[in-house]
Amino acid sequence: MDNAESVGYRFGRVELDLGRGCLRVADVDVAATPLPMRLLAVLCERAGQLVTRAELFDALWPRQDISDDALNKLISRLRELLGADAEAIVTVRKQGLRLDAAVERLLRPETADLPPLAVSAAVVNVRRALHPWLLGLLALVAIVGMLAQPQWRAPQPAAAAGDVNAMVLSSYAIRADDLGVCRPATVELLRAAEQALDRGDGAQARALLQSADDSDGRCALLPALRAIHHGSDDRASVATLVQRARQRLSPQDNPYTRLMVDYAAAELIGTQAERAAVDALLTLRPQAWRLRLRRAHLEIQVGNREGALRHLRAFAVDQAPAATSMFVLADRASYGDVAEVEALLAAGVLASDPLRRQYVEARIAWSRRAADTGARLDALATAAAAAGVFQIEYQVRELAAAFAYATDDPRADALLRRAVHSLREGGRADYAAPLLALAAELAHRHGRVDEARTLLLQAGELAGPPQARVELEILNARLGLLPRGRFLDTAGGTDDRFGRGEPALIAGWYAFTAGALEQARAALDEARASGVEGSPQAQSAQLLALELGAPRRGCWLDPPYPDLARVASCRQLDRGMPQDRTGSSP
Repeated sequence: MDNAESVGYRFGRVELDLGRGCLRVADVDVAATPLPMRLLAVLCERAGQLVTRAELFDALWPRQDISDDALNKLISRLRELLGADAEAIVTVRKQGLRLDAAVERLLRPETADLPPLAVSAAVVNVRRALHPWLLGLLALVAIVGMLAQPQWRAPQPAAAAGDVNAMVLSSYAIRADDLGVCRPATVELLRAAEQALDRGDGAQARALLQSADDSDGRCALLPALRAIHHGSDDRASVATLVQRARQRLSPQDNPYTRLMVDYAAAELIGTQAERAAVDALLTLRPQAWRLRLRRAHLEIQVGNREGALRHLRAFAVDQAPAATSMFVLADRASYGDVAEVEALLAAGVLASDPLRRQYVEARIAWSRRAADTGARLDALATAAAAAGVFQIEYQVRELAAAFAYATDDPRADALLRRAVHSLREGGRADYAAPLLALAAELAHRHGRVDEARTLLLQAGELAGPPQARVELEILNARLGLLPRGRFLDTAGGTDDRFGRGEPALIAGWYAFTAGALEQARAALDEARASGVEGSPQAQSAQLLALELGAPRRGCWLDPPYPDLARVASCRQLDRGMPQDRTGSSP
């Protein structure tokens, strides 16, 4: 027991399964996001003891400045999920919380190489100590159970007992023979993770992948998939997971598995490396529809509208999961297929999923720049939250905040902050970086320079690979809030991490803000020659040209992705006014 790892807790009618990432009340799964479950786990671990508010903040939001209101709302959300069983959570006024319940802790052996116990999970009551004679009896039972088990051997490929071509993860076209030395039990966890991804529940998918990875120390695919679907609720960084995947590769792993590991690593290198990795995988398995969707998004990132639309049209949306069809249809509408998308909706696609149908309709309204787009997004976010479909809620709050910013809605600041909070709660804090950048620009515009600097720093802490930091560095150059290179240190046009002139564009912005106009023009020319106007930084390049005297031009981002921070440059272009720079570099 001393070397065991907790996999969950149970009290009353409540069971928190950390391995599967789910919460059950009265034998019914409830739609719980990661933060409420994390709060409950903290209380269960300290059952019968006072957990102060300061300790809760440290456990739930380490090194983050979170308001008391956020904690209060989280506690209320947990009480809603538990229903009548929430009576066990006692509020100690002005101090914290205490869980008054007899909590059982579900344990499993820490080392996967040990033979399995006769009982799959040991249950310990943490409120009382076991008598020595009972401990001895349990030890004897465990030993007898071990001796009764067949001698444990190194795990064989999952397909050893069946068809090696049997599909395990259809969205990646991963077959049984791709699993190499993975344990047979890993197959079911992988399939459960894919089901979670198909219904849009990334948090549960990550929890399942993490559970599989923790219990199968040989499978290279598991850390690779965790890196591909990484979220801010993951305990390990992308770099750590990629390194783990490479270390686990063995001679039994086939070329497709090795390419999946390369694909996981490509995010750390850049868009060109990721495109090459996806193309290689699709050459071997063209039916991998999740990779096909990613390939379309890579075309979006480089501004290739025709290529993106070609990949999106290749989808059979009436056969794909609704969570995927929703994005495919919405992006098709953004690239000009509005009439075709509306015809598919009229023909019954997504008819059984009204929330996802409404998402597509709201994106069509975005494409048309309809006046009621903001109201549509607000209503959809509220409906998704009420239905417990939090993945849609987070996605829509993200869009609603960006739309409010782009259209100068007075609620923009509040909506941006709410969206950031939702993304953090949902384990997607990295997606909050562009929204924090927009909030920083908004604060700067209203003269709150110190607040703008803080928000921009927070965005930098959450931003991902170098490509995701380009707009942050450009915004920093425009606003003059922090020293050059704070988010992306690049000397100019020779940076191998980029292929569309991004470093030259950054240099051009810093030259412009320093008053070196000829140098700025030369840098902009270099960026254009490298193809920056076909990249996600096209709007920032157009804005720099405007500042240098080019004719005014309007702007509307459709689709809004891949980087919502672009909305800052687009908004300025749409108004055709020079940037107001009131801040000063420290």
